[in-house]
Parts: sequence; structure tokens; C-alpha cells
Amino acid sequence: MGLAVAMGEACLGGIECEQGDVLYLALEDNERRLQKRIDKVLGPLNDWPPDFEYATEWPRANEGGLDEIRAWITNAKNPRLIIVDVLMMFRPRSGAHDNQYEADYHAIKGLQALASEFQVAIVVVHHTRKGGSNVDPFEKVSGTLGLSGAADTTIVLDRNSSGATIYGRGRDIEEIESAVEFNKGDCRWFVIGQAQEVRRTDERSLILSALMEADDTMTPADISDATGMSNQNVRQLLVSMTKAGEVRKVSRGRYIHPERCDLDHNDHKITKSYSEARNGSNE
Repeated sequence: MGLAVAMGEACLGGIECEQGDVLYLALEDNERRLQKRIDKVLGPLNDWPPDFEYATEWPRANEGGLDEIRAWITNAKNPRLIIVDVLMMFRPRSGAHDNQYEADYHAIKGLQALASEFQVAIVVVHHTRKGGSNVDPFEKVSGTLGLSGAADTTIVLDRNSSGATIYGRGRDIEEIESAVEFNKGDCRWFVIGQAQEVRRTDERSLILSALMEADDTMTPADISDATGMSNQNVRQLLVSMTKAGEVRKVSRGRYIHPERCDLDHNDHKITKSYSEARNGSNE
């Protein structure tokens, strides 16, 4: 994102960025690691954009860090984006007796105030907790609700067996739920579509593959076991796929792939009955 803004190009596969000055605080990196990663994104023969400024060390928020960011904003000719990566290396050190909610809230509030004052985007990178909610991805943000409470927008990059998804929720935006994939070759993320539509397509493909490879007709439970999908999700998709002609329902609760007519035992019974009736009439 920082490089895309500094160059006036696109990020995430097609989101156009307005060009401007960028400050990237890579507080978990060293010079060598950062250079290797940026060279992979841009290509080793390309020069870094002149409007991209970075630092691998920076004072904490209560030790002059906020003042330093303010100074950078006022000195830059066209400040557009500041990235703090990661929050833990920038926020004030918490004391043993600090109220955790208040500490989390104030860790973000100073940056949020700068963003509002100067109309500059400030992205704060933070970790998610392992084993968070399976229902609401925003509950996976490590820490208390003070972090998301102080931020204007919270964006979560989450990964599960279905793939990676970006979720976004904020005061001034519509909710975002986009399926994304990572290209290891150039170290970039790409949005591949609305998560619900992409996942539905992926799940339909799994169901069709299971039916194509089956040795017999399959029940929703059989398909669930073969694909790892939830039984409820399989049942819902089978209804719509049957209506669309993507799968065939051959008896109560049993399905086949449209190309696997060899598994349709009803066809065999009909053929046999017709043959017997014909032979009987000949006799």
C-alpha cells in the first residue's frame, strides 16, 4: 500500500491510489530485510519511489513519537499515508496496574487525532489473536475493544480452510468482506472478488469433484465428509445446485454428478422394466 501510494499506482490488484508522500515505520524490520522485501515487490532493478520514506527505529508515542510524526506531516510536500508497523513497538509501555482498555484506547487515540487534524491516512498494523471468534472476525483483534473503539476503521486479514479474507468495518465505510490471495512471486495481495461469491464457487467445485469421484450416489453427509464442509452448508448448496442443473437428485436425499449416469440406479430399473415388458409382449 505504501509503495502504491508513493508511486500513484494500484494496490490489492486494482485499487487505484492517489499519489503522495508516505512514511513507513517498519519497527519490526532491519534495513536488509526491508530492502529485500521491497526489491521483491518492485523488482531489484527498479528504483524506490522518492516519495517513500521509511524508518526502522522510531520513538514510542509518549516519548516523542507522535511529535515526530507531526513534524514529518508538516514538512512533507503532500503527506498522504503513514504506516505504523507494528503498534506494539510504538505504543507506550503498559504498567502492571494500568487499565487495559484505557491503555489500548490511548494507544490509538493519539494517531487518530493526527489523522483527523491533517486529513492524512494512518494505518496501524496489529496482531490478531489465535483461536478467536468463529462468528465475528473483528473479535480476533488482539487486546480490548479500546483499539477498535478509537480507530475510525478496523480491517482484519483472516485465513481459514476456505482461504484468506479481508474484512473491513468503520464509521464512514460500508462493510467489506473480500476474498484475497497472496502472490509469493512478487509479494503482493490481490482481491479476487466478494468473499461470499468466491467461496460459494469454490464450495460448488468441491461438491462436484466429490460427486464425480464417487463410487455410488452420495448423501449430504457423505459429501460433507468428503469435502470437509459443514453438513448444513452442503444441504443449502445442493438445493440451489439441483435447481440449476449442476447436480442430479436421483432419490430421496441422494445425489450424483450429471455426468455420472452410471450411478443412477433408477435408470437401470426403468431400463430393466421396459426390457422385461417388451420381452413379455413378444412371448
